[in-house]
Amino acid sequence: MKAEETTHKGVHWHRNEAGEVGFYDEGARQWVKWAPGVDAPPLPPNWQMLGVPTKVSRPGWRSPWRVVPVAVIAVAVVFAVVQSLVPSGKSTAKQEQAALGLAGRCLVQDGTSGGHPKYGRTPVACDSPKASVKVLQVFPLTTDRLCPAGSTGYEEAFVGVPDPYVECLQPVARAP
Repeated sequence: MKAEETTHKGVHWHRNEAGEVGFYDEGARQWVKWAPGVDAPPLPPNWQMLGVPTKVSRPGWRSPWRVVPVAVIAVAVVFAVVQSLVPSGKSTAKQEQAALGLAGRCLVQDGTSGGHPKYGRTPVACDSPKASVKVLQVFPLTTDRLCPAGSTGYEEAFVGVPDPYVECLQPVARAP
């Protein structure tokens, strides 16, 4: 077999005696050795018949190398959906206990939100100068209960608890 040169679609090609194929890369201004799977222009049609491999063999769709990533992603999506739809029972019970445990305790005003006072979640001693309100009662919003006279209802949503709680707040009386 002798060396051969041709031009196909504006690309200069050459093939040596050993059967190696290369093309001239105008951008890099150099000859590049062609190999299957390399980003290269299409081979000249008459060279595709002479034993030069033109296609890269790839695993079929059912090959584990293609199915595994799809399966991993599918499992991750299902796991994420389940986690987002089902609240953690431990977290919910803990939040409910925290909400109900505020009854009879005092809270500090922790700024405002939308023009309304906002209160911290950590109770303080009612005789503390920082205490601003006392929580008289706590009950779920879904009940038909009302706060006692002289107190204000403060709706508080807790993470993981499906229904918000109402805290009946009364300003802390300061001794003169």
